[in-house]
Amino acid sequence: MTEEMKPVPEHPATNVLRSFFNAMNAWEWDRIRESRDIPSRFRGMKEEDIERGLLEIRAAARARLGAIFDEFCAIGSAAKRVNNVIHYGAEEPDYNSEKEQVLSVVDRGDRVIIETQMTHQLRNRLKYELINMNGGWKIRDNRKSFAEHSKKWLRMDL
Repeated sequence: MTEEMKPVPEHPATNVLRSFFNAMNAWEWDRIRESRDIPSRFRGMKEEDIERGLLEIRAAARARLGAIFDEFCAIGSAAKRVNNVIHYGAEEPDYNSEKEQVLSVVDRGDRVIIETQMTHQLRNRLKYELINMNGGWKIRDNRKSFAEHSKKWLRMDL
């Protein structure tokens, strides 16, 4: 923590967000390892067998991602990220609860806005909105990233 940063009070929604980061971090590490393994895994195979194998890998990755979103996100597996192209960090995961610092937590009763700062990779400043659903906190699929060039918050898929 830098000198100018002040500790942010804990909130149950913050714990949910960190748990989501941890689940996504594990998912991304699995994808990164798997992608590194693909050349040796499919070496010498017929093209149609490679395609079938890749489809199986993507389906399993999408199913696991959907399960994470079902657990932590208000929209669940209907989220844009789950249904679009599968993407993840290249050298290390984008999601990392140890490298995304909570800057502020604004409690508005049935919803909480958490602002974070990535200290790795893209170094994005982000805002997450969590809503209270059935007595638990769920992340809305409306994450925002602060764009330095325009000084505006822009939507960014989870």
